[in-house]
Amino acid sequence: MALKKAKILVVEDEMLVGRELKATLEKLDYEVCAVIRSGEKALEQISDHQPDMVLMDITLAGDMDGIEVAREFDFDREVPVIFLTAHADEATLERAKKAGSYGYLTKPVNETSLRNTLGVALYKQKMEQKLLAKERELQQAEKLASLGQLAAGVMHEINNPNSFIKGNLDFVFKAWERLEEYFDENPPDDDVIKNVLAELPDSFEAMYNGTERIEKIVNKVKQFARRGKHPAQHKDFGVVEVVNEVLSRFPDIVDTELELQEIIAFEPEVGDGEKFVTHGSPEELEQVLNNLLENALHAVEDEKEPEIILEVCKSDGEQICLSCRDNGRGIPANKQEKIFDPFFTADKNEEGTGLGLSITKNILNRMGGSIEVESTPGEGTEFRVFLPKA
Repeated sequence: MALKKAKILVVEDEMLVGRELKATLEKLDYEVCAVIRSGEKALEQISDHQPDMVLMDITLAGDMDGIEVAREFDFDREVPVIFLTAHADEATLERAKKAGSYGYLTKPVNETSLRNTLGVALYKQKMEQKLLAKERELQQAEKLASLGQLAAGVMHEINNPNSFIKGNLDFVFKAWERLEEYFDENPPDDDVIKNVLAELPDSFEAMYNGTERIEKIVNKVKQFARRGKHPAQHKDFGVVEVVNEVLSRFPDIVDTELELQEIIAFEPEVGDGEKFVTHGSPEELEQVLNNLLENALHAVEDEKEPEIILEVCKSDGEQICLSCRDNGRGIPANKQEKIFDPFFTADKNEEGTGLGLSITKNILNRMGGSIEVESTPGEGTEFRVFLPKA
């Protein structure tokens, strides 16, 4: 799997300088998403390009200079800005620092300085993001510990009456069988009674399905509350074997009218079983894959030609990548960072508990792995699971 190139946005009002920067950046193996000549245009287009870094000339055409533009940037995540200037006076540098600059380069920019400054800025951003992510995880862990205890208690109170209702419905079904035999021999004359008797079986079935759904939700929440308390036994195992095992049982655990064998594709190469070996719990990885497949199935259920593709491949470094890709409705960009939060669902109309991906992420954390998502609304979604190589 090739490394993804960092995307650079160049904001430079001198056309010749902009072209030279673009050529040098591409030579250094960066992707230049655009060269923009004014600050106003940069503000208009920045959200469309979503760059990993911005090279910003301080002196720009228009009413705003580069430092003012940088202060106006509004991102969900911080994007580093490196300023370009032909005049490195103290006042200008002080303004650049206050704007949150990751560095500055004096024009004309030489290739070595550009390479070094970009590398340091991207590394600094990456470390800061990791630190912020770790801080959020610690804060969330404290909240979830209390939430888990509360949820377990509430689910216990829900499960008891639900079990009582479900048990009595079994009696109702048996009683109804006897009543059906009676009414077959003694049909009622009243049309109202006939209509009620005709509708009762569907009502009973809907009630029973409701109790099954409540039971499923209760078990999910209990599982969430127990996370980490009873760690699974870890060992070396083959990822391909787990995928095949899940695919063989998946049709039996989901309720769908889709032909799963026709829409789910997984074609490992010869020798992949021995090649892709990780260390962890195979049972927990099965749960991860079941969760991802269920999500993908919900995403493609309205597609004319639904497709779900599973792949196992070697990632960069000592990692294995397990990919689950679909051509479904996709996830809006503003919801992608929240989908691993407990009880969050991307679609309010979904019937899920919002716990599947949260549980998935916790399992992968325990295995020393990670998960990421890439999605385009209307085109599809890909979840990539990264596992340590044994």
